[in-house]
Amino acid sequence: MINMEEIVKILSEHNAKMSGGKKNVLSPLIWAFSVVLMALLVSAHLRIGTTIVYVLIGVLCLIVVAFTVGFFYFMIKDPERLQSEKYRIEKKRLDIEARKDKGNDKNKLTTSNVGELAVVDVEVLDDSAVPSK
Repeated sequence: MINMEEIVKILSEHNAKMSGGKKNVLSPLIWAFSVVLMALLVSAHLRIGTTIVYVLIGVLCLIVVAFTVGFFYFMIKDPERLQSEKYRIEKKRLDIEARKDKGNDKNKLTTSNVGELAVVDVEVLDDSAVPSK
């Protein structure tokens, strides 16, 4: 059986991983699911009342439906919102750098031209590095 110390430890570890902002647009629903699930387990274990258990089961089902609908909505409309916040910030930073350096160098590796770079010019610094024919 799980005691309260283990539950607090699990939640604090999860909180440490989640610190630094929302991971994605569905993170609040995941937190709501966790809280309602814990309340359901505690109320079922303590045998508080069947009405409360049924209400918590209903709320849990609503959260699962909202999560599923939200996931498919964002998957179709705006898939980038399902990525982590850290990923989106890094991608935006790279896009800004790519726009800044767009006219400076054709062979510079950026997020916008990574597929276009097939051959990179190589300078020969020394004739001895070139094999003789």
